[in-house]
Amino acid sequence: MTVPASGAGEETAAAARELVTLCREAGLTLATAESLTAGLLAGTVADVPGASNVLRGGLVVYATDLKHSLAGVDDALLLTGLVQLQQRQVHRRRSTRQGSRAALRGRYRCRGDRRGRS
Repeated sequence: MTVPASGAGEETAAAARELVTLCREAGLTLATAESLTAGLLAGTVADVPGASNVLRGGLVVYATDLKHSLAGVDDALLLTGLVQLQQRQVHRRRSTRQGSRAALRGRYRCRGDRRGRS
Protein backbone atom coordinates (compact mmCIF):
# COMPACT_ATOMS: atom_id res chain seq x y z
CA MET A 1 0.00 0.00 0.00
CA THR A 2 1.32 3.42 -0.96
CA VAL A 3 0.76 6.22 1.53
CA PRO A 4 -0.62 9.32 -0.22
CA ALA A 5 1.58 12.41 -0.10
CA SER A 6 -1.22 14.15 1.81
CA GLY A 7 -0.79 11.67 4.65
CA ALA A 8 -4.41 10.47 4.34
CA GLY A 9 -5.24 6.93 5.37
CA GLU A 10 -6.19 4.30 2.81
CA GLU A 11 -9.93 4.59 3.48
CA THR A 12 -9.79 8.35 2.92
CA ALA A 13 -7.63 7.93 -0.18
CA ALA A 14 -10.14 5.40 -1.57
CA ALA A 15 -12.97 7.88 -0.97
CA ALA A 16 -10.97 10.57 -2.79
CA ARG A 17 -10.45 8.23 -5.75
CA GLU A 18 -14.17 7.53 -5.86
CA LEU A 19 -14.96 11.26 -5.64
CA VAL A 20 -12.65 12.04 -8.56
CA THR A 21 -14.19 9.23 -10.62
CA LEU A 22 -17.75 10.37 -9.88
CA CYS A 23 -16.95 14.00 -10.69
CA ARG A 24 -15.20 13.04 -13.92
CA GLU A 25 -18.10 10.80 -15.03
CA ALA A 26 -20.68 13.51 -14.21
CA GLY A 27 -18.64 16.29 -15.83
CA LEU A 28 -18.34 18.13 -12.51
CA THR A 29 -15.45 20.04 -11.01
CA LEU A 30 -14.47 20.38 -7.39
CA ALA A 31 -13.17 23.24 -5.25
CA THR A 32 -12.62 23.18 -1.50
CA ALA A 33 -12.75 25.69 1.32
CA GLU A 34 -11.10 24.25 4.42
CA SER A 35 -10.27 25.40 7.90
CA LEU A 36 -9.43 22.83 10.56
CA THR A 37 -8.30 20.32 7.96
CA ALA A 38 -5.76 22.89 6.71
CA GLY A 39 -5.90 21.70 3.10
CA LEU A 40 -5.94 17.97 3.77
CA LEU A 41 -9.04 17.41 1.62
CA ALA A 42 -7.63 19.22 -1.41
CA GLY A 43 -4.28 17.50 -0.91
CA THR A 44 -5.88 14.07 -0.70
CA VAL A 45 -7.90 14.67 -3.86
CA ALA A 46 -4.81 16.03 -5.63
CA ASP A 47 -3.00 12.74 -4.87
CA VAL A 48 -5.46 10.88 -7.10
CA PRO A 49 -4.23 10.28 -10.67
CA GLY A 50 -6.39 12.36 -13.01
CA ALA A 51 -7.51 14.75 -10.27
CA SER A 52 -6.40 17.71 -12.36
CA ASN A 53 -9.42 17.05 -14.58
CA VAL A 54 -11.81 17.82 -11.73
CA LEU A 55 -9.97 19.68 -8.96
CA ARG A 56 -10.14 23.43 -9.55
CA GLY A 57 -8.34 24.43 -6.35
CA GLY A 58 -8.70 25.02 -2.67
CA LEU A 59 -8.85 27.76 -0.10
CA VAL A 60 -7.42 27.25 3.38
CA VAL A 61 -8.78 29.77 5.86
CA TYR A 62 -7.43 28.72 9.24
CA ALA A 63 -7.48 32.17 10.88
CA THR A 64 -10.87 33.48 11.97
CA ASP A 65 -10.51 36.85 10.22
CA LEU A 66 -9.76 35.09 6.94
CA LYS A 67 -12.83 32.90 7.28
CA HIS A 68 -14.87 36.10 6.93
CA SER A 69 -12.78 38.10 4.48
CA LEU A 70 -11.80 35.28 2.09
CA ALA A 71 -14.43 32.57 2.54
CA GLY A 72 -17.38 34.87 3.24
CA VAL A 73 -18.40 33.22 6.51
CA ASP A 74 -20.85 35.47 8.34
CA ASP A 75 -19.34 37.36 11.30
CA ALA A 76 -22.27 36.40 13.54
CA LEU A 77 -21.70 32.73 12.80
CA LEU A 78 -18.00 33.09 13.56
CA LEU A 79 -18.75 34.88 16.83
CA THR A 80 -21.23 32.18 17.85
CA GLY A 81 -18.71 29.50 16.98
CA LEU A 82 -15.96 31.22 18.96
CA VAL A 83 -18.18 31.58 22.01
CA GLN A 84 -19.08 27.89 21.83
CA LEU A 85 -15.42 26.97 21.41
CA GLN A 86 -14.44 29.07 24.42
CA GLN A 87 -17.17 27.42 26.49
CA ARG A 88 -15.93 23.96 25.48
CA GLN A 89 -12.35 24.93 26.33
CA VAL A 90 -13.37 26.19 29.78
CA HIS A 91 -15.34 23.00 30.40
CA ARG A 92 -12.40 20.88 29.20
CA ARG A 93 -9.98 22.73 31.50
CA ARG A 94 -12.31 22.27 34.47
CA SER A 95 -12.78 18.58 33.69
CA THR A 96 -9.03 18.12 33.31
CA ARG A 97 -8.34 19.90 36.58
CA GLN A 98 -10.96 17.85 38.41
CA GLY A 99 -9.67 14.63 36.87
CA SER A 100 -6.10 15.53 37.80
CA ARG A 101 -7.07 16.30 41.39
CA ALA A 102 -8.98 13.02 41.66
CA ALA A 103 -6.00 11.12 40.27
CA LEU A 104 -3.65 12.84 42.71
CA ARG A 105 -5.96 12.10 45.63
CA GLY A 106 -5.84 8.47 44.59
CA ARG A 107 -2.04 8.49 44.51
CA TYR A 108 -1.27 10.72 47.44
CA ARG A 109 -2.71 10.73 50.91
CA CYS A 110 -3.74 14.23 51.79
CA ARG A 111 -2.24 15.46 55.06
CA GLY A 112 -2.03 18.89 56.55
CA ASP A 113 1.09 19.69 54.49
CA ARG A 114 -0.22 17.80 51.38
CA ARG A 115 3.16 16.19 50.77
CA GLY A 116 2.61 12.75 52.29
CA ARG A 117 2.54 9.81 49.89
CA SER A 118 0.38 6.81 50.65
